[in-house]
Amino acid sequence: MANKPQKHNISLLLLLLAAVRFTPSADLLSERDAVIKALSSTTDIQIQKIESQRDSLTLRSAQSATLPQLSINISSLLNDSATLNVATGTLSQSLPGGGRLFGTAEHQFGTQWHSSSNMSNTRFTVGVEQPLLKSAWSHAPVRTGIKITSLNNEILSIQRERSILSELSKIRNLYWSVYEQKQLERIIQSRLDQTKEHYMTEQQRYRLGEASPLDTLSAALQYVNAQRTLLSSRNTARNTLFRLASALRTDVESIVLPDSADLTVPDIPEPQQFIDLARRYDPQIQILQRMQELTALQVRQRHNNLLPEINVRTSYTHEQRRPDPFYDDNFSWGNGSVQFVLNYSLPAVSARAEKQKQELSLLINEYNTEQHSIDQAYYLEELRERWHQDTVQLEFADLSVELAQQQYEAVKHGYELGTEDRLSLIAAQNDLAAAKVSAIQAKIELKRFQIVFEEITGTLFERFGVQLQ
Repeated sequence: MANKPQKHNISLLLLLLAAVRFTPSADLLSERDAVIKALSSTTDIQIQKIESQRDSLTLRSAQSATLPQLSINISSLLNDSATLNVATGTLSQSLPGGGRLFGTAEHQFGTQWHSSSNMSNTRFTVGVEQPLLKSAWSHAPVRTGIKITSLNNEILSIQRERSILSELSKIRNLYWSVYEQKQLERIIQSRLDQTKEHYMTEQQRYRLGEASPLDTLSAALQYVNAQRTLLSSRNTARNTLFRLASALRTDVESIVLPDSADLTVPDIPEPQQFIDLARRYDPQIQILQRMQELTALQVRQRHNNLLPEINVRTSYTHEQRRPDPFYDDNFSWGNGSVQFVLNYSLPAVSARAEKQKQELSLLINEYNTEQHSIDQAYYLEELRERWHQDTVQLEFADLSVELAQQQYEAVKHGYELGTEDRLSLIAAQNDLAAAKVSAIQAKIELKRFQIVFEEITGTLFERFGVQLQ
C-alpha cells in the first residue's frame, strides 16, 4: 500500500513533463518575418496597395474611351392630330488620330388621326470625321488623356513604392532597436548580478570585521544604481517593443526575438559601384523624369490648342419611307456628302499665359533634376564615408571588448591571489560592461547603414525574396 502514493506521484510527474514538452512556444520573429508581416498588416502599406488598385481603375476608365460607344434613345409624341414614336441608335468608335467612325439608325412610325393612315420612316447614316490640325493625330484628346493618366499613375506608383520602402525601413529599425535593447539588458543584468554579489560579500566581510561601514555603503549604492539602470533599460525595451507591435498590428506577447542574430554587414561597395546602384534605382530621378515627360506633353497640348480647328467629315445617308401599307407610295433615297469645317478664334491671353506657364514649369523641372543629381552625389559620398567610419569604429569596439575581457580576467586572478583590491575588480567589470555595450551599439549602427543602403538602392525586396502585390 505504501507504493501507491509513490506510483501516483511518478505518474503525475510524467504527465507534467509531457505537458511541458507539448506546450507550444511562441515562434521567434526574424527580420524577414517582420518585413513580410509588415507587408501584409501595416496600415500605411495596405492603404498604399488600395490606392494602387484605385489608380488602375482610373487608367481603365480613361482607356475605355477607345472602346465603341453605343447609345439608344426612344421617344414618343402624342397630340390631337397624330402619334409619333422615334427609336434612335448611335454607334461611335474613336480613331487613333483623333477622328471617329459613327453610324446612326433612326426609325419613326406613327398614325395621323384625321386620315387614319400609318406612316413609317427609316434612316441609316454612316460616316467618318477627322480633325486635321487642332486635337488631331498625336494630340487626339483620347490618346493624350490616356498618356497623362498613365504618367500620373507611374509617378504615384513610384511614390508609393518609396513610401513602402520607407515604412519597411522604419519597421526594420524598430526590430533592431528591440534586439539591441534585449542585448543591452543581458549585459546590464550581468552587471547587476556582479554588484549584488559584491554587496553580499561586503556585508559578510563587515560582519567578520574585515570591511568598514563605508565599504558596505559603497557596495549597496552600486547595487541600487545597477537596479535603476536595469529598470530604465527594461522600460526603454518595453516602449520600443510596443512601438514595433503597434507598427505590425500585433500583440506584444507574440513578438519574441532570438537571443542571437547575424549582425554581419556586407562590405562597403566601391565608390562608383555605390553611386551606380543608387542611381539605377533612384525613385526621385524617376519621378522627375516622368514629370518632365508629362510637362512636355502638356506644353505640346497647349500649343496645339492655339491652332485653328479644321475638320473633314464624310457620310452617307440612306432613307426609306412608307406612308401606308395599302398604297404603293413607298420610296427610298441615298445621299453622300463631304464637309470641311474651319473654326478659328483668336487665342485668348489666358490661353497663351497657360502655355508659357507650362514652359516655365518645364524649365524648373530641368533645374530640379540637375540639382537632385548634385545633392545625391554629395549625400552618397557622405553616407559612404560615415559607413566607412562606423566600420572602423566597430573594429575598435570589438578590440576594446577583447582587451577589456583580458583585463578583467587578469584583475580577477590578481584579486583571488590578493594582489588586486576590490575597487580594481569593480573598475574592470565596469570597463568590460561598457565595452560590450559599445560593441553592440556599433553593430546595430552598421545594421542601420545597411537598411539605408537597401532602401536607396531598392534591393530590400530582392534580399528578403519578397515582392509587392
